[in-house]
Amino acid sequence: MNPPSPYSKYISYLLVFLAGVVLTVVLMSLGFVLGQRSQPSASSQYGILGNYSDEGSDAIVRAVKLVGPAVVNVDISMPQLVSKNPAQIPNLPPAPREGKGTGIIIDSAKGLMLTNAHVVTDQQTGETAQQIRVTTRDGKQYTGTLLGADRYSDIAVVKLSSDKLPQAKIAQFNNAKQLAIGQWVIAIGNPYAQENTVTVGVISAVGRTIPVPIQNGGAPFSLSGMIQTDAAINPGNSGGPLCNLKGEVIGINTAIIPWATGLGFSIPINQAMKVARQIVAKGQVSHPYIGVLITPVTAQFRQKYAVPNLTGALVDGVQENSPAQRAGLQTDDVIIQIGTQKIQDNKDLISLVAQKKVGDSIQLSVWRKKELLKIRLTIGNRPDVINSRN
Repeated sequence: MNPPSPYSKYISYLLVFLAGVVLTVVLMSLGFVLGQRSQPSASSQYGILGNYSDEGSDAIVRAVKLVGPAVVNVDISMPQLVSKNPAQIPNLPPAPREGKGTGIIIDSAKGLMLTNAHVVTDQQTGETAQQIRVTTRDGKQYTGTLLGADRYSDIAVVKLSSDKLPQAKIAQFNNAKQLAIGQWVIAIGNPYAQENTVTVGVISAVGRTIPVPIQNGGAPFSLSGMIQTDAAINPGNSGGPLCNLKGEVIGINTAIIPWATGLGFSIPINQAMKVARQIVAKGQVSHPYIGVLITPVTAQFRQKYAVPNLTGALVDGVQENSPAQRAGLQTDDVIIQIGTQKIQDNKDLISLVAQKKVGDSIQLSVWRKKELLKIRLTIGNRPDVINSRN
């Protein structure tokens, strides 16, 4: 037996070290592989567009394929206006009044299409379209008959000359506040006559109120509960769908702020369908109405009456022959409660009245010059409703 080499001790240390390195490399490799399997990649976890989806932009493509066939282009012809200009050349026919918009098929079996009231009516005169022509994505054309158009919700229902068109899937929710702020949405429409244009954005906010200018001598009003989106909406998109990534319609595109970027508004589909059902059943829509012009309670008002914490809807005017006038409401009243429901501002009052039915009796808690009053009021129907059935 040979004596041990003086270097054998160092050789043993070297072998142990190399074995440790090899084991470490193996464990690191195994850990890397396991990590790859247990941790999704960034593009998988958040999706190409950051929508927390494994599908990324493919989800948008699939959604468009689902809802796109039910989206139609709408061309309308309005009655020709008779010119009152004495300088007009004799026997020269007036120029035709044409318009464009978008529609969405909501009931294939009945041939029903949903669109905006302002697409198929003249909002200044209240006249309805003489002709409605609808073109599908594959170029087929159909005629439409207006069943009803309600300008206070900006919703119209048109019956088409076909019961075989694809039908859109309608999202089911009771309140737009159930929609997630920041969720991806898709707008499909006919902007500037560019057919079947798809734009993508997110829900920027819900519950928005959009004032509508006085038209045709009627009282001013607002579209309430609107969905705000930065998906591009342009003239011609009106009446088209706002969809989620499941290909479900969540809103009807209706308005933009022309001097702003990324400010488009859609009517929540639950509100639109509620109006549509009334139009189909009765040809008209009832609108709960009390007849007051209201604003938020201002700092100046609080200071004037020394009520720093007063909140509610400030009555800025009372319309003649309205439920409010009959009940005794006055300018500068502050409506602070309906029944047991407190009112923070004018938007709350609009929302609560909209939830009532025509004929309902409600009790208002009213602050009037440091006095608290209880006023009983019967909900009326807005008197200048413009409805149409041909």
